[in-house]
Amino acid sequence: MYKLVLQVQLYGGLFASTKITLYSYFLVILHYIGPGRRGTGDWCFSDGFITFTDIANLYIKHFKGRTLGITSDCSYSGQWVEACKEFLDQNGVQPCGHSAMKSGIKLKVNCSCQPDQIGSSLIYSARGCGNDKNCGVTYVNNNSLIADNQTTCTFNFTAITCEKSPEEECALIPNYTFQEKRKRSRIYTVRGVDRGRPAWQITQGENSGMTTSRSDYGVRIKSGWGQEPPQEVMDWVARVQKGLEDLPPH
Repeated sequence: MYKLVLQVQLYGGLFASTKITLYSYFLVILHYIGPGRRGTGDWCFSDGFITFTDIANLYIKHFKGRTLGITSDCSYSGQWVEACKEFLDQNGVQPCGHSAMKSGIKLKVNCSCQPDQIGSSLIYSARGCGNDKNCGVTYVNNNSLIADNQTTCTFNFTAITCEKSPEEECALIPNYTFQEKRKRSRIYTVRGVDRGRPAWQITQGENSGMTTSRSDYGVRIKSGWGQEPPQEVMDWVARVQKGLEDLPPH
């Protein structure tokens, strides 16, 4: 361990702390425990707030090229996962570790609750987390229930998500961003009857996972006869959602 900075403040009578640990030239850990700002998950201190953008800008200026692990143990902390996705889109980093490594923007965000949840005080750090054997970073699996109405929200933005190995070129299509990934998650199957025959339709809309018989619901991508789409169609949809194939023009 090369450097350790510990900041402790009181905010509205509540304890808040931020610990910055430089484990080596290649790894920086930032761990916050305290209150979170409603709607943003920003870190609260007696003299103001620290936003994800504040942290991201400091990282680009001083630590770019190293891995930054952020652990946020506060209410609404999951907002920072979404903020990180927007930040990476703005900086041209795709949803795959290949792109993160190539850009030098290597981020891991571990949050104690979902974007709209109030976190129980200290429960994430006290009960719901473990320590990475390599560097001691606080972590917990994504979508883990650690208290009543509190589910973790984590994302390793350096993880390889395409079909290639770390040594190979990334397989994602060029226009696949986090925003595009969110849109493609809303691809679902419509089943119904057309002119007296069973029919299916692959649709992109706002209701991910819904099944409906309305043939005009959303933007049609593919369609055909039968109770269910053929397996090759469903395999193609899975590749589209992963950013490995492009959508046909509408």
